[in-house]
Amino acid sequence: MANCHDCRNSYLRIYYDQYMEQQSLQESIQLIKNRIKLTPRVAIILGSGLGSFGDELSDKEIINCQDIPHYPVPRVAGHAGVWIFGKLENIPILALKGRVHTYEGYSAREVTYSCWLNWELIDWSLPMRRARSIEILSQGI
Repeated sequence: MANCHDCRNSYLRIYYDQYMEQQSLQESIQLIKNRIKLTPRVAIILGSGLGSFGDELSDKEIINCQDIPHYPVPRVAGHAGVWIFGKLENIPILALKGRVHTYEGYSAREVTYSCWLNWELIDWSLPMRRARSIEILSQGI
């Protein structure tokens, strides 16, 4: 059975890990914001067969995953590992082309790192639900 000292150290470790993760996110976000001109309203993680969607965007700015601090780089052949910022029907979009998976040896936390970054980068001034993304795209809002 763990004593109080062990429990306290466990909690301190959790808080430390959360602090370090927040620091990592801020470093990643800072680099991305310094390199892009537009703030996306929609983020799309491109799955199998959807990689060409990123090619359809206009006014593209591309960031390689390996340039983003603390970001896991895809190890699977065919996963490009790029973030494409651009516009579709004049809507600022972020398309993630090439993602990472747990079967590549990454932890669940590392696999979801892109989701946390997306949350911080999206322009949330437009109220939306997940299901509304396609509707917004089709209306050109």
